[in-house]
Amino acid sequence: MILIVNLPDKKQLRCNQPASLKIAWMRTGRPFFVNVLGIRLSQASITLNAELIWLHKDLSKIHLTFKYMIPKSTEEIQIDDIQALKDSERSEDRTIEYKSVLPTNADSKKIPFLLKPVCSFANTDGGDLVFGIKEKKGVPKDICGVNIDDQDTEKLRFENLIRNGIEPQIRGIKIRIVKTLSDKHILIVRIPKSWTAPHRVKSNSKFYARNSSGTYELDVPQIRQSFILTEKLAQQIRDFRTDRIASIIGGNTPISLCKGAKVSVHIIPLVSFSQNISFNINEIENLYHRLKPNGFGGIQKRLNFDGMVIYGGISEQGSNKAYTQFFRSGIIEFVWVYEANNQHRYLKSYDYEYKTIQNYISGMNVLREFGVLPPVFVLLTISGLSGYSLYLNEKLRFDFDIDEDCRFDRDILAVQEVEIDSFDRKPNEILKPLFDIVWNAAGLRTSLNFDKNDEFIKRR
Repeated sequence: MILIVNLPDKKQLRCNQPASLKIAWMRTGRPFFVNVLGIRLSQASITLNAELIWLHKDLSKIHLTFKYMIPKSTEEIQIDDIQALKDSERSEDRTIEYKSVLPTNADSKKIPFLLKPVCSFANTDGGDLVFGIKEKKGVPKDICGVNIDDQDTEKLRFENLIRNGIEPQIRGIKIRIVKTLSDKHILIVRIPKSWTAPHRVKSNSKFYARNSSGTYELDVPQIRQSFILTEKLAQQIRDFRTDRIASIIGGNTPISLCKGAKVSVHIIPLVSFSQNISFNINEIENLYHRLKPNGFGGIQKRLNFDGMVIYGGISEQGSNKAYTQFFRSGIIEFVWVYEANNQHRYLKSYDYEYKTIQNYISGMNVLREFGVLPPVFVLLTISGLSGYSLYLNEKLRFDFDIDEDCRFDRDILAVQEVEIDSFDRKPNEILKPLFDIVWNAAGLRTSLNFDKNDEFIKRR
């Protein structure tokens, strides 16, 4: 028996065992709901229901279709996708809502009605708010479209309405406008699930969430629980880093590392803690060449309890200089060493920043390919810096009149985590503020490896 799972990117995942259903959900990073043989699959019960479906030996194929917002990235949505909502009678539910008209700036009393669904989507599982569709009892009946003179102006107006009308700010909202056959427009506002929830509408100070029937107001216990959940997730990320750095300092690493200052970069998707996901070991093995430690030779790999470790860069003592640990939960850990010698102990400023940027790009590309959704947290830690200085070449010292030793003021630098709400953000934008803090710890104002436009200067 074969199950065919239709993924949102139009690809199909063929499943030859029940566990593959869980993998199918994990690869999208999205909850989905389907009805097969009267069984409603969901993220929470997917493993159990996969076993139940497997009992129906008389069926050779079962097609599972995702029901999550509009099943495309925002940039790919076209008028055919809107027509499909009407043709399939896709009713309003937990992740989609229709509006026939656009509120104008003059409709001040209607603005809260716009913000309520936006707030509710962010506080639940995310969703699409679609303007230009008439509905009856939640079922789309007519693609009426709306009048939009200037798309950029309208997008900016909506962004400002949401930014100024909801607190705290919801990150990652995307807006798409498509043209109808009657020369009108459909405006889609895609709101991601927020990990800084709960959010509230400023004008009435109310918190909203969603269920299959639409928007509802949160009561006090639900608001309290939402705050607790958000803080719990943030603390779990910090605790994970603390435990991992303690293991690295204590030598309890996946492979033996040589002695010296160790740079650790952790890329942590929030879904690794908020949802019970586990990557398939076959998919993990295929990452071998994608996640090998940057700038090191003699690369090898090994499966381990946590997932897979990729390592290399043999030192004179026979220990390794670097490794990448890919955890089954989707967390990626890059670690590499700067050895000390009898004369100098240096953290090479250009080299470590270059490797950090390249490892960051590799890790984020892998997560994007696997369908892991933001937010993702990036954490930079450098341990074993006692007696180390930041190495600057002679040209930098001359050009910027630097004559001090640039010795670090502490043994461990644990830089504040950075939340990334979109894979489209540039690495320099994310990482330069972290690098600046490292330079501060060495007595310097800012990283000198970037130009005046904050672009990394390639010296190789």
